[in-house]
Amino acid sequence: MENWWLNSIDAADVQYTGKGVKIAIIDTGISVHPDFFSNGNSRIIASKNFTSEAGVTQNQYYFDDYGHGTHVAGIAAGNGFLSDGKYRGVASQALLYNAKISNSTGFIEEDDVVAAIEWCIDEQVDIISMSFGDTIPEVWTIQTMAIQQAVEHGIVAFASAGNSGPGFFTSGTPASGLFSIVVGATDEENQVAQFSSWGPTYSNQLNPEICAPGVSIIAPLSKSSILDLEMNIRENKIDYSSNFGYIPLSGTSMACPIAAGAAALLIEAYPNASPETIRNALIEGAKEINSGILEGKMVRAGAGLINISKSLQILEEWSTNSDGVNDNIRIFPNIFPYAPYDFFNYPGDQIILNYTLIKGSSATIKIELPNIPGIEFQIVSNNSFTYEKKIVNVPIYARILYNATPGYYSGNILVKNAITGTLLDQIESNIIIKTPKAKVYFDSYHGLNDFYPSNFSTFSQIDLYHLFSLLNSQNYQVAFNMEHWTPFYNASLNSPILTSEILSNIDILVLQAPIIPYNRYEIQEITNFYNEGGSILFLGTVNNLLCTDSLNALFDSLNTNIKFGENLVNLRNFGYFSQAIPFNNLTLNEEVPLLTNISEFYYSFGTSFVNQTPVIPLISVDGKIVAMDASFNRSTGKFLLFGDYHFLTTSVFTSERLYTNLSAFATNIFDYLRPSDKIRIDLSYNHQYTVNTTKIPIKLQILDQISKELYSNFAIGSALNMSLLFPNGTVKNLDVIENSKLKAYFSSIPLNNLNFSRYPLILTVNLQINETIYSDTFKFIHEVSDLISPYKISSLDEKLDRLEPGPSIFAINTSETDIFRSINAIIFPNSYFSINNLEILETNLSSFENYSIISYEFTSRNPAGEIIFTPNDLSNQSINRIDLYPSRISFSLIDYLPEVKETSSFIGSNPFTEYQNGDYIIPVQILVNQEIPLQVSIVDYDDNPVDRNKFKLSCSLIPGIIYHNFFNPIFPQKIWYFNLNYNTTSQFYEGNIVIPAEFQFSGFSGSVKYSSESDFLNFYTLALISVIDPSGGSNFYPLLFMPYEKPIHLFNLTPIFMLYGLIALSIVFIEKGSKWKQKIRFHRISHNLVSKKKF
Repeated sequence: MENWWLNSIDAADVQYTGKGVKIAIIDTGISVHPDFFSNGNSRIIASKNFTSEAGVTQNQYYFDDYGHGTHVAGIAAGNGFLSDGKYRGVASQALLYNAKISNSTGFIEEDDVVAAIEWCIDEQVDIISMSFGDTIPEVWTIQTMAIQQAVEHGIVAFASAGNSGPGFFTSGTPASGLFSIVVGATDEENQVAQFSSWGPTYSNQLNPEICAPGVSIIAPLSKSSILDLEMNIRENKIDYSSNFGYIPLSGTSMACPIAAGAAALLIEAYPNASPETIRNALIEGAKEINSGILEGKMVRAGAGLINISKSLQILEEWSTNSDGVNDNIRIFPNIFPYAPYDFFNYPGDQIILNYTLIKGSSATIKIELPNIPGIEFQIVSNNSFTYEKKIVNVPIYARILYNATPGYYSGNILVKNAITGTLLDQIESNIIIKTPKAKVYFDSYHGLNDFYPSNFSTFSQIDLYHLFSLLNSQNYQVAFNMEHWTPFYNASLNSPILTSEILSNIDILVLQAPIIPYNRYEIQEITNFYNEGGSILFLGTVNNLLCTDSLNALFDSLNTNIKFGENLVNLRNFGYFSQAIPFNNLTLNEEVPLLTNISEFYYSFGTSFVNQTPVIPLISVDGKIVAMDASFNRSTGKFLLFGDYHFLTTSVFTSERLYTNLSAFATNIFDYLRPSDKIRIDLSYNHQYTVNTTKIPIKLQILDQISKELYSNFAIGSALNMSLLFPNGTVKNLDVIENSKLKAYFSSIPLNNLNFSRYPLILTVNLQINETIYSDTFKFIHEVSDLISPYKISSLDEKLDRLEPGPSIFAINTSETDIFRSINAIIFPNSYFSINNLEILETNLSSFENYSIISYEFTSRNPAGEIIFTPNDLSNQSINRIDLYPSRISFSLIDYLPEVKETSSFIGSNPFTEYQNGDYIIPVQILVNQEIPLQVSIVDYDDNPVDRNKFKLSCSLIPGIIYHNFFNPIFPQKIWYFNLNYNTTSQFYEGNIVIPAEFQFSGFSGSVKYSSESDFLNFYTLALISVIDPSGGSNFYPLLFMPYEKPIHLFNLTPIFMLYGLIALSIVFIEKGSKWKQKIRFHRISHNLVSKKKF
C-alpha cells in the first residue's frame, strides 16, 4: 500500500523535515525501531515512565508493550529508514520525547497524563501529541488545565477527537479543552471518517478544528507487543526483517500525530511562531471538506484537511507584518450559526454559540456585533466586549424577536483591534427569517429527553437532531428543550409541563416515550388541544417502561379506546452486551397515502397496540399493529401512534440504506399532521415575560398555505378583530395596528398585575377573507412568581440502598410556595431490556410548617435504577395557581449486581473453583468441536430471586492473547455465544458450549481464518458468562480455555494467570463509562470490534 497520507496533506515534497523540533508522544511508550535513528543516533532524546505494570512501577522501563505509542511516534517523526522512505512520517528529522502513560492494558490514569504534561513542560518540548481521551465533553478538567499550562509555556498541544462518531457530544477530554488543537480523521477519499468524533462541548464549542488522514495508516511496529501478536493472527503486518516491521492502524489516534508532525514542519520554518500562530496557520491553511454531510459546514471536519504548503504560505505572509509572524488573530469557527445550534429562522428562536478567539499577538481585541433588524445579539458574561488573553471563549447569544420581518439578512460579527479599530477577522452571519407553515412541540418533560447526558435509559433530544433539521428546512418551527442545547436551560428546574399557553400556540404535539405521568390538568389541556384541531404524534417504546396508567387515561380522554398490546423485542445477547435486532417481518399498509413510495421501515423494539374503535393500521409485525392512525373518521385533530421511536433517531434516520425512505416518511407524517386549512393565523410574541410584565406585545401574520404569500390590508374591526377573554368573564376588544410594509398586525395583551395561571387569558382572532370566516384562539398564562422551583427534595444519601433496613426519608422544602402537592416517586429500571416495569410509588406525605416529609421503605421487589421525584397535584385551585415548571429530582437506587456462585457452578462435573487458585485463574484444557456442559448457580442480594426466569445468562467465546497477566480480546467477525436456561429440576442455569476449530478475523486484505487451538503461550479463548438481573444490572464471570484438537498432557506445566488481570476486560465491555475516575482509552480502531464505540 502506498503512503497516500503525506500527499493528502501536501507534505510529500515540502523542504522541511522538522529537524531539531521536539515532539513529545504521550502514549504507551516508544520501542526501538530503525525509523527513529539518524546517522546511527537515536532521535528518542528522553523517556519517562509514568505508569506501572502489575502494580509495580518501573521507572526505566520504556518499552511499548501495547504497540500504540510506537505507531503514533512513527507517524509523527519516523524517517522510513526500514522501508527506504516509503512509510516515513511527516517530520522525519524531528526529535522524540517518550512519555509512557500506559502499560500493556492500554488504559490510562488521569493523574499520569497530568504528570506527563508537566514533564513535557520541564523538558521544554515544542509539541505534545495526545492520541487518547474519553467521551465526556467537559471543557475544564485537571487534564485540560495542565494543557493550558503547557500552551502558556510555548508548547503546541494536539489531541485526537475520538472514535465515537458519528454523533454530537462524542469528543471528550482532552479534546474538549479550550487549549488543545483537536484533530479529526479523514479517509483516502479525503472525507471525514465515519468513526471520527465531533462536538460540541458542554460549553457549546465546536470541534474538531482540523482533520488529518486516519484510516489504514502504516507506521512502525513495536515487536513482541500486543499489537504485534494481534496482527500476526490477522496477517496484518509488513515485515522487513525478523525484528522490525510496520502495521496499518486506523483512528483519530493516527490523525493526531500527522497534525503534530505538520506543526513540526511549520516550527522548523518559523521557530519564533507561538502556539497560537501555529494553530491559526493550520486552521487558515486547511482545505475545506465538502462532504455533503447532513450536519452542515464545519461540524464534523472543522476548518478542513491540513494543507502544509498553504499553511507555510500563510506564515510567510504573516512574517512580513510589522510585528512579525505572530501578528495574527483569528476566531474559530467563522460561520454563524453552526450545528447543532442552527435552528434559527423563526421569531422566538434563540441560540448560544461559543467561538474561540486565538491571538498570535498580545493585542487587546474587541468584538462588534451586527445590527440586524429583528435580531438581538449579545456577548454572554463579558460586558466590556474586549479580550486580552491569547486564547479565550467568546460566547454569543442571539434571539429572533417577535416583531422580526421575514427575509434574508446578513451582518458580520467583527473582530477588531481595540486600540486602532483595525479589522482582524470576522464571522459571516447569514440568516433567513421565515413564517412557519406549522409549529411542532416536542414534549421532553415526561420522557426525560432534556437531560444530557441522560441518567436514564431514554434517548436525549439531540438524538432527533436530523429529524429537526429536516423539519426546519421544510418550514416547520420546532420547539424542544435539552441541556447544553437550549440556552440557559437546567433540565431539573426549567422544563415546563404541557400548559394551555404552549398547546394553543402549536399545531403538532409530539409525546416522546413518556415516563413521568401526565397530571389531570395536562390531560384536560391535551384533550382540549386535540378537540380544537391540534394533532398528536405518539412515539413509544416497550410499555413496561412507559407511564401506561396515565397514558391509558389520556387515550380514554381523547376518546380513542386504544390500549397497549404486547412488547415486541427481538433481543440477542452477546455475553456482556444485549442488542435488539430489528424486525424484518414488517408489513406496510401500501393503501395508506402516508406510506406512498415508502418501501422500507425500521422497528427495533417497542410496544404494539390494540384498539376497540376504528383505526387505520400503518405497520404491523406478525399481525400485531406497531403503528396506527387513530384519527380515522373524526372531526378532531389527527393522532398517529408508533410503538418504537428509533426510526426517527439519528443513528437510524441517517443511515445510508434507510435515509431516503425514513426522511420521506417523516415528511409524510408531519405534512399529514399539520392543519389543512388554507389560511394560517400565526402569532408571535416574547415568551420571556415575568411577574413584573404589564403587557405582552404581539405580532399577527396571515399566511396563505397554498401560495405561501402573506395577506394584508384587512379592514380592522370588521374583516379583522382581536378580543381578549379574562378569567372573570370580562371581554376586551384589542386595538390593532397594521404595518402594510411588513404585512403584519400588532397589538398587546394587558396584564395589569393580574395573578392567574390555572385559568388563562384567551385571545380570539376573527378574520374574514371574501365570504369565509376564519378564527383561532391563543392562551396566555401569567407566572405569578419568579421562582422556577418552589420546592427542593433532599436526602442524606445520593444513592439509595434497597437492602438498607428502615425507610428512606426525603424532605421537601415548601417554604416558598402555597401550592399544595402530592409527589410522584417513579422508579425507572437500569435498562430498556429490564424485565421490571417502571414503578410509580404511593408515598406517605407528612406536612409541616416549611416542609413536607416523604417516607418510603424500599425492598427487593422494587426495581433498581433511578428514582425520580415529581409533583403530582400541581395546582391550588382556590388561589388559581399552577406550578408551570415543576422540578424533577433523581436519586440512584443501587443495584447489587448478580454473582456466579463458583463453589456450586460446574464445567462438566468439575466445580469452577477447580480453575481458581487464590488470585489466579487456571486455563481449562478442552477439545474443539466438543460440547462442554455448563451448570451455573447465581446469587443476587437485592433482586427478588423467586422467578429465576427473569435472570438472563449466556456464555460468549472471545479469543485473545495473554500479555503480562492481562487478557486482551481479539474480536472475531462472529461472536460465538450460548444461552444458559434455568432448569427448575436441577435449579441450575444450564447449556452446552462448543469451541469452534477456528475463528475468522478481519485482516488488512480481507477475512483471515485462524485455528482456535491454544499455543500455550499467548493465544487462549475466554468464556465470558454474563448474568443480567431483572433490573438490567449486569455482571460476568470469566473462564479461560486452552482449546486443542488432540488430547495432550501438560501435567504441572499448566500456566496460571492472575485473576485481577481480567479486570481490564470489564472496561473493554462497558458501553457507557461512569463519570467517576473514568479510564481513558486510546483512539485507534480495531478492525472488527463488536461495537464501533470501542477504541
